[in-house]
Amino acid sequence: MAWVGGAPGIELAWCREATAGLVRVSDVAVPESPARDPDDGARPRIDVRMDPGGAADGGSPTVVVLATDAPGRWRIDDAIVLTRRWPLAVIVAVATTLSDGRRRSGPPLPGIEEIAWHEFPARLCAWLADLDLGLPGVLGLPAAARREDRLVQAADAVARWRGRVVHRVSVAAVDRLGVEGLADGVAALGHGIASRVSGRPPVDVPSDVVLWEVSVIDAAVLSWLRMLASQQPGRRIVLVEPFPRGDGVLAALRAGAAAVLGRPLGLEALAGALLMQPAHAAQTALGDPRGAR
Repeated sequence: MAWVGGAPGIELAWCREATAGLVRVSDVAVPESPARDPDDGARPRIDVRMDPGGAADGGSPTVVVLATDAPGRWRIDDAIVLTRRWPLAVIVAVATTLSDGRRRSGPPLPGIEEIAWHEFPARLCAWLADLDLGLPGVLGLPAAARREDRLVQAADAVARWRGRVVHRVSVAAVDRLGVEGLADGVAALGHGIASRVSGRPPVDVPSDVVLWEVSVIDAAVLSWLRMLASQQPGRRIVLVEPFPRGDGVLAALRAGAAAVLGRPLGLEALAGALLMQPAHAAQTALGDPRGAR
């Protein structure tokens, strides 16, 4: 994987670190340009003359990540430089909280999907699961694919995952409607439901996974999360928060969560999160990633 644009801020820094625990990541240098765009006021623009040779080992990456710390960070010229250098690579953008509203409005660059920073490692796990079976999955789509094409491909991948690994999942959410929505997603992936609870998930329910939607990650949630994690250390706990933020996500990972996802919750991200180990999430949150494969 080639990582373009560095990792400014705790959100991108954690995302890059977690990604490096799953695959080999090489940095591509992007020099800042002192020139200013007359159509863009006083804000400096990024020089599009990237250094494609910045990828380690001189090999061609399977995935190229555009680290997006603010809306408008990248232009179509940047994508063209990368596609000419690595025509077979898939280009995606990973966006921080500042770009969340823009991401929900659709991709700002044609053919390049923008993924939330907190769900990118989970989706990467899903992609790797397909590659392990010799299937390209979403990574096999052309750069010109629309969002609808990617959703259809993800739905096909979900159908392939059904029955591959079956978990017993304890589902909890703020209200009954949220519980049923999460349970529908779990059932679509072929997993069983161990319990459905409005409020906090029970500690003593025998389940492989706890899927817990909260309004906000606060001290009460973290306290209960630590209790859940300590009761059954091998159980995966996946939190869902409407608008995840850097400090809250890192605190949840340190408290024992395997992953933190946001809304809208995609099945591909959920499927990948169910593959993530709590120990790996905690190590990457603390800045001690495992070796990449």
